[in-house]
Amino acid sequence: MYIMCNDEIRVIGNGPPEDTSSKLFLDAILKETLHKGIKEKIKYYGIWDNNYRSSKFVTTFSNFGENKFIDGIPTKVTTVIFGDRLGYLFTIEGKPKVIEIQNQLIADENKAYFSHLWKIAKP
Repeated sequence: MYIMCNDEIRVIGNGPPEDTSSKLFLDAILKETLHKGIKEKIKYYGIWDNNYRSSKFVTTFSNFGENKFIDGIPTKVTTVIFGDRLGYLFTIEGKPKVIEIQNQLIADENKAYFSHLWKIAKP
């Protein structure tokens, strides 16, 4: 994934994937994205399933910004929103996958969805 200069990165995910290779892949992509974000002074906001509140995977990201939690996020896909881009990170048959979309309308719609979830999520 490539990050353009933006001021925020938003992540929505239910938690780390089950299999080790996908977890390592997701962890590497998110950490690379966030490290680049720190250099460019980009703010991080993450919404995760409450079941993963104490997960080392999720708490790692609190070093980059702020996490909030919601019970029962109904997704197995982690969504990363940054600027006019969206990244969907997921696993199919044990193989990690990424879909990246560059479209301002779709990014703005997902930012609105994120803002709604952020209001109801708990620190």
